[in-house]
Amino acid sequence: MNILLINLLLNGVHFQHRKDATSISHRIYPPLGLISLAGSVIEKDYVSQIKCLDYNRFSFDACCNEDEYYSLIYQKLLEHKSFNPDVVCVSLMLSASYSFFKLAARCVKTIFDRCTLICGGIHATATAGLIFEQDKDVDYVICGEGEEALPKLLDNIAENKTENIPGVHHRDNMKFSPETGQFEIAPVARDIDLNLRAYDCFDMALYTSGTATFNLSKKGFHAKNFPVMASRGCPVRCTFCAAHVTHGRIPRWRSLDNIRDEVIFLYEKYGVTEIQLKDDNFLPKQKTLELFNMLRKLPIPDFKVNVQNMSANHIDNEIIDALANVNSDTLILAIESGAGEIQKRIKKHCDLDKAIELVKYAKSIGLNTWCFYIIGFPGETIEQMRETIDYSIKMNSDWVSYSTAVPYPGTEMYDEFVAMGYIDDSPLFWNSTTIRDRTFDTAEIKAADIKEMAYVANLKYNFINNPHIRDKKYEEAEKIFLDFINVFDFHIFAFDCLRRIYNLTRQYEKANETIEKMRILMNTNPTSKGFEKYLYLLDEEIREYLAKYINHRE
Repeated sequence: MNILLINLLLNGVHFQHRKDATSISHRIYPPLGLISLAGSVIEKDYVSQIKCLDYNRFSFDACCNEDEYYSLIYQKLLEHKSFNPDVVCVSLMLSASYSFFKLAARCVKTIFDRCTLICGGIHATATAGLIFEQDKDVDYVICGEGEEALPKLLDNIAENKTENIPGVHHRDNMKFSPETGQFEIAPVARDIDLNLRAYDCFDMALYTSGTATFNLSKKGFHAKNFPVMASRGCPVRCTFCAAHVTHGRIPRWRSLDNIRDEVIFLYEKYGVTEIQLKDDNFLPKQKTLELFNMLRKLPIPDFKVNVQNMSANHIDNEIIDALANVNSDTLILAIESGAGEIQKRIKKHCDLDKAIELVKYAKSIGLNTWCFYIIGFPGETIEQMRETIDYSIKMNSDWVSYSTAVPYPGTEMYDEFVAMGYIDDSPLFWNSTTIRDRTFDTAEIKAADIKEMAYVANLKYNFINNPHIRDKKYEEAEKIFLDFINVFDFHIFAFDCLRRIYNLTRQYEKANETIEKMRILMNTNPTSKGFEKYLYLLDEEIREYLAKYINHRE
C-alpha cells in the first residue's frame, strides 16, 4: 500500500493577493499532525511507502481564478502519478483551507480514481456532515485524533474488512448523535510518543533550511529551528480555541526519553539547534519543570528553546527561572484581552494583575517578553478593545501582537457569531476566511476598521514607541530589528527603527544607508509602498523626506 499525505495551502483560494503593509512573510511550517500519523502506520507490513505533498512550498500568487488554482494543484499532484497511491490522507485543519481542499480532493479523484481519500483535522472534525454533503470525492472523515483510528482504518482497507472504528465516518456510516449534536469522536491516543522513522517520509530540507523566524532573540542570530510538541490537551475552555476538537481537554505527555531522542535526532541529522515548543498548554507544572530540566542537559552546542505561548494562570517564577535555564531568552504570554469583562466572557479568566508581575519578573532576570492580544470578540465594544490596548501599554512587555478574533468551527465563539447572524455555518463563510483577518462586520465595528485598529496598534507599540529604544537599550534593539528585517524585508517601520537607533548612537553613516534603503524599498517593493498610508506615524524628519520622494515618483 502506497500512502500519499497532503498538506493543504494554509490560506486557501484567494484571488486578490494582498501586497500592502499588513502582509505577512511566507514560511513553510512542518505538518506535525501528518508526521505523527505517518509514524503511527509506517510499521504496518502492508505499507510500502509514504510520501508527502506539501502545497505550501509552491507559490499561487499568479493564480487569478479558481481554474488557475485547479490547474496548478492538478499539475503538482500529477507529478506523483507514478507513485500511484492507494490511500490519500488530507489534513484539513483550518477553515481557510477548505476552498483549497475542495479543489485538491477533486484533483485526487481525477488522477487516482481508485484511491481511498481520507481527511481529518480540526476543521474536518467540526464539519464532518457538511464535508460529506458538499464533497463527493471524500471517502472517510476521521473525527478527533487519528493516531489510533487511522491504523485501524488502513487495516480494514488492506484486509477488505468493515469493522466499525470509533471516530471514523463513511458517507454510508455517519455516526451522528442527536443528543450531543456531534459526530462520534475517536478516543484520544493513549500513547503519543513519536516514531522517528516518520521523518524519512518528508522533505526535511524544506522545513529545516531557510527557517528564519522572528523570535525577539537577544543573540541576534537565526538558528535552524523546528517545532516540537511535548504534550497535547488543555483543560481551559477558551471560547475562541479549537485545539480541544482533536486534542481533547486532558493533558497527555510524551515520554521524556522520546522527546530527548527526537531533539537529538533533529540536531544530528538536520542540524537543528533550536526547538519551538508548540504545546496547547503546559500542565501540570511538575511535568513542565521535568521537560525543561531534561532539555537543559542536552549535549547540543548553542541549543535554544523557544516556547510559543504560555498561560499566565499556569506558570510562576519557578517556571520562568526554568525557562531561562534552558537557554530561552523570551517569555511569551497569551493574554488575549485586557478587559476583565471580556476575560470572563471568553472563559480565559487570565489573572491580569499576575500577568503584569510575571512580565516584570521575567524582565528582571534578563528575559525579553512578548504578549499576545485579540480584539473583536462577540459583543466586545470599541471601548473594551481600547481597554486591551491600554492594558498592554501598562503591561510594558518588550513586544506585542494584536490580532482580530477569527471564528473557527468547533469553537464556542463560532457558534456565538452564527447565532448573532454575522456569519453562516456553511462553506459560504469558510471560503471567505483567512488565517488572520476578520472578514465580516459587526454592530460594534466594521471588518476593515478592526483590522486597521489592530495594525496601527502594532505599529505604535512595537515600532514608534518601541520599549527597547525608549529605554535606551540600543544594542539589543539593533539586534531585534536586524532580525526582524531578515524575515520581513519590506517593513519600512523596522528600517526606520534602525535609522533612529543609528542616529541616537551617532552612527550617521549607517543611518544614511538605512534611509537610502527605505527610499529604494518605497520605490520598488509593492508591499513597502503599502506603508505610505501610515507615514503620518513617523517623525517629521523621515516623514517629510519620504513624502517628498513619494510626491515626485511616477
